[in-house]
Amino acid sequence: MKNIFYILAVFFAINSGVAQTRETSDKFDFDKNELDPQFVLRDNYNHFMLSVLNTDGMMASRKMIIRKFDQKNQLVDTFIHDFPKFDIATLYNYLGFSETDGKVAIFIQEYSNKAKKSEIVKIEFDKASSKFTDNVISSDPIASAMKSGTVRLQKSENSNYIAIVYTKHRAKGEAEKNVAILVNRKALDVAWKKDVEFANEHVTQNITVTNSGKIVLMRESSGFKKSSNNNYLVVVGADGQEDKNFETAIFLQQPRAISIGAQDYIIAFNSESSGKYTKFTHILFYDLTAGRILQNNKIGEYGMKDLQDVTFRNIFLENNEIHLFAEGKIEAGTKPSTNGFSSTSFPEPVYKFGPSYLYILSFEGALKTTKQLPVTNTLADRYHSFGLLQIKGSYYVNTGNFSGFFKLGANYAKEHVVSFPDYTDATITYINQLMTYFPDSGKLLFARTTADNKMQLELISGVKL
Repeated sequence: MKNIFYILAVFFAINSGVAQTRETSDKFDFDKNELDPQFVLRDNYNHFMLSVLNTDGMMASRKMIIRKFDQKNQLVDTFIHDFPKFDIATLYNYLGFSETDGKVAIFIQEYSNKAKKSEIVKIEFDKASSKFTDNVISSDPIASAMKSGTVRLQKSENSNYIAIVYTKHRAKGEAEKNVAILVNRKALDVAWKKDVEFANEHVTQNITVTNSGKIVLMRESSGFKKSSNNNYLVVVGADGQEDKNFETAIFLQQPRAISIGAQDYIIAFNSESSGKYTKFTHILFYDLTAGRILQNNKIGEYGMKDLQDVTFRNIFLENNEIHLFAEGKIEAGTKPSTNGFSSTSFPEPVYKFGPSYLYILSFEGALKTTKQLPVTNTLADRYHSFGLLQIKGSYYVNTGNFSGFFKLGANYAKEHVVSFPDYTDATITYINQLMTYFPDSGKLLFARTTADNKMQLELISGVKL
């Protein structure tokens, strides 16, 4: 059976007029708990892979991992850096990463019940020196580990800015206090830092950041009784802040800021009700400067009962259109699990990524087209249902084990490009979103994990794109 799929893969390559060649690296160790693997720091000689470990329990491990590969995709070096700590009881939240010329950084929150302190730390890796550097960008006292607050990180769509907002624990009857931090990606330094305080009963539930470097906080009324105007926005800059309201009752989920020319807009899934199963029923297009809704398009694709979340994975502005690639997260049963400190088993929910769509909007925000992406559900601990590359003005989607790597062709139909002949092997799983394209050589690089806690890289040459 495996040979049949290999023959089919060769047939597709020949049918495309190009003889594809496949080079698979040696296996290397890859912990099943490693988070957010990313190809970074590429040049004509080497490329690197970034990942993070943040596990609790008796075998706790908290570290940043950088793997270096040569032109043949063989692992040549591994650089590991432990997270800084206050004491043995320090806990961590991984927030995200950013890359600039020759450097890559991750951002974490570290906090401790014993030290009564919470810090936001940037851990930076320099490719030239192979050295790590820790830099505390915010430090605040806390009452306890259970009252350590919430830290959120978002990147601007043009990747020039990183917004970090630390919402401190709020005692009853007190104002909500936030620390808003804007990081300049090119220098990986703090552009500005500002304390933002609110006395009303609303709570900060999400953030986004504009391409012009302003942080937008989404404020939602607290408690079970939702107000008629549930959400409002606060735009925070280095010199001040401004409230932005909605003309009608609206319940936002995960706003994203985009720019058309010099004008900033907000795109967000939203609903007319706060109920659990009535979310993600509309796509909002909001003029952030004027503070008014331009469009609120009704959609019906995400009305499923087990839906937990929907995110915009990718946003592109092409041919006077806004292209939104969205992915849903669904609950798919439970599994036995332990807390890392005890052998006692308890049920833990299992989540999968799966229902995915491309939404095409006009520059005025009107929904023009909805296309379902041919993906399958994948475990949400690491494996997104698809990866996406934009190459030479076209979109290429990777679904690994499901249906390979394909181009969204005319009318966004699937045009096959690369097959993976061993996708029927249950011990091999492609990390769909972990891939990259080398424009100088026209080669594609994919990554797959195996059941024995190993990883392999797979380089495909001769691909007709």
